[in-house]
Amino acid sequence: MKTTCIVLLSLLSASSITHAQQPTGTWRHFINATTPRAMVADGPYLWVATDAGLLKFDRTKDTILALYTTDNSEIPANDVWKLAVDKNDTLWVSTRSGGLAKFKNGNWSTFNSSNSPLPGTDGGILAVDSLNRLWVATSNGLLKYDKGAWTKYDSLNAPLASNSVEALAADRKGNIWVGTYYNYFKPPPITRGYILKFDGTSKWEVHNDTLDGHWMYDTTYDTSTHTIKKIDTTLVHELDADNPWCMTVDHTGALWVGFPYFVNRQIPGKGWELYSDIATNNVTFDLEEDTAGIMWGGDAYGIIWIDSVLHKQQRRPFFGDCSIIPIGDSLWIAGNGGGGIAYGKDTAWTIYNNFSGCPFENDEPMAMTIDSKGRYWFGMRPYPMLYMYDGKNWTNYDSLGGGTTGILALAADSSGNVWIGNSNGLVKFDGTHSERIDMHKIDTFSNMIYSIMWDERHQELWVGNGFEGNTGDHSGIARFDGKAWKTWTYPDVFAQILSFAEDTGGHIWATSYDEGVYEQLADASWQLSTLPKTTSPNIPLVADAKGGVWTATDLGPAYWDGSTWQTFSSANIDACTIDPKGKVWFGSYGSAASVFDGSNWWDFTQSNSKIGSAEIWSAMADRNGNIWFGTNGQGLVEFIPDAPATVAGLNSESVEALAAYPNPASASVTLHYSLAEQSAVSITIYDALGRVVARPVVGEMESGGEHEASFDTNSLQPGLYSCRLQLAGGAEMVAKMVVMR
Repeated sequence: MKTTCIVLLSLLSASSITHAQQPTGTWRHFINATTPRAMVADGPYLWVATDAGLLKFDRTKDTILALYTTDNSEIPANDVWKLAVDKNDTLWVSTRSGGLAKFKNGNWSTFNSSNSPLPGTDGGILAVDSLNRLWVATSNGLLKYDKGAWTKYDSLNAPLASNSVEALAADRKGNIWVGTYYNYFKPPPITRGYILKFDGTSKWEVHNDTLDGHWMYDTTYDTSTHTIKKIDTTLVHELDADNPWCMTVDHTGALWVGFPYFVNRQIPGKGWELYSDIATNNVTFDLEEDTAGIMWGGDAYGIIWIDSVLHKQQRRPFFGDCSIIPIGDSLWIAGNGGGGIAYGKDTAWTIYNNFSGCPFENDEPMAMTIDSKGRYWFGMRPYPMLYMYDGKNWTNYDSLGGGTTGILALAADSSGNVWIGNSNGLVKFDGTHSERIDMHKIDTFSNMIYSIMWDERHQELWVGNGFEGNTGDHSGIARFDGKAWKTWTYPDVFAQILSFAEDTGGHIWATSYDEGVYEQLADASWQLSTLPKTTSPNIPLVADAKGGVWTATDLGPAYWDGSTWQTFSSANIDACTIDPKGKVWFGSYGSAASVFDGSNWWDFTQSNSKIGSAEIWSAMADRNGNIWFGTNGQGLVEFIPDAPATVAGLNSESVEALAAYPNPASASVTLHYSLAEQSAVSITIYDALGRVVARPVVGEMESGGEHEASFDTNSLQPGLYSCRLQLAGGAEMVAKMVVMR
């Protein structure tokens, strides 16, 4: 067995970075792939589309083989949506934000609006027909990919009732069935259909509803002969007018369509059979037939099954929004509504629900802090979950949050306590015991906590809140000095207090929704800043090392230099943080992230980076200069800059080079590195999920010059690894290493 290591041989030193170069680095994503959206069988393997990447599962050994993400592969995005496997063993991967990808023999190819007729970054719904043609349902028509060529079908060259294609199914004769959006207020003419059969070349068969007097009849229209046929529906139900959500073709050639509230089965030449009891008030998300001819489906509340011969139907509670694959005598189920994947039958089920080593799912990280021990704490919304990450393992505390809005604020004090703010008040947690503080008992202060800050200089806790809705409660600012509380409410300050900052002069600043920025004066009173009313601030507020303060407004960032406010035109900013080198990082809801170094602005978007989400709720810089972003839908994202992160005031010791040999390697890797001067050195190896897999060097004092350290790679799984060399003074260097077997 041969092991190959491909390593980034050297990185730029801090002195070689210019302001004209956008910061580069590694993106790490923390999200548990417990929301599988689709599955496809490929021999002994099961491919699973998840919100956190592409999962490869060996169903014969009950083993997860890999989770392909943007961190460890060339997959264009982590939000995988639909899957298909063609006869050439090519896996087609549709993503929500990265387009369509083709994966074969370890190689990735990507299609999007720049090199295909795809209308944007959504890869669409997929189907492969019996002639090995790929079909893609998009919001702007139907696409066919055949022998390397694309063909587009829309309302200009096909009888589609709408260009919004919602469902696809391929039969055994080379036909593709197409379901489009149905307009209730403007039904299509008889020559256009929302259920269509296409031979893939020229012949379309249109299925539609026709109103004749007081009766609705099914009709078909043949585009090749221009003939219209009315189907007698006296014995069976007519085709219902609604939006098709899914389709499949059974072993008899009959088409099954899943709609909101019911399932239809087409009886060729006779009309449609209706199954409504099982899907009442639910949406049918998937339909698949097993070897016994039983039709299985997933709806909003679990599993449905239909025996069309015996005319039986039943629902079984299970994962919500299920996708289903019958394999042998078992069912494989993916819970798009959460829960993971499961296989089994009847009451015997095996469930897998943690594929990435990270405990949280689609929750939004709204609050972040780092405690005195260097541990990371994250508060979630909408569920009030609290997570702690020590750099290797995750711990969740699901009974501390409380409230109905999730955790909105976090702060860590110098004694090791973490303070938690939510709609149920303030919680003090020492890592073992928690204490809830009822803010109503403090000058009828509201329990709706929006912001918390620990003032290290004065050893004081600052708390900001908003109206809770209870009669007589107060919103404003509260300060706790360890013995007593002091509050400021209307008319001293007004409305929701969303964030705090302390500048280098020891002044406390606070932002108030729809009011502006408050500064506390020497007499402890509050003064509303001169920031223009047209740019009322949102959430973030941070102070820099120059005595200035950054905040965010509806029109973009704003900076107070000690005498005036300067505003910058940008996206609506919702998060802000400053790294140890003084760069200011912003997160926005809709435009991802940006960074300002004092002279230049750079943007990190879904198209030019692997940030994964355009919607950023929170941001935090750690002591190593890494930037953490809390996103909407893509969990937690960390950016690790390529350049050594230096901290103001530290000495100039640096790493001059970092490389790994041999290449290829067999059983071990030797790291070669060069130091500018003597320093204590630590080297840590991380996998793509951020877990520590090796520590070749731990705090060893080494002289300036060249050194080397070896570690065993036999136990490492194939994938991407990061080799991080850190010096006692804070300088560091990161090299990438890919192990392939």
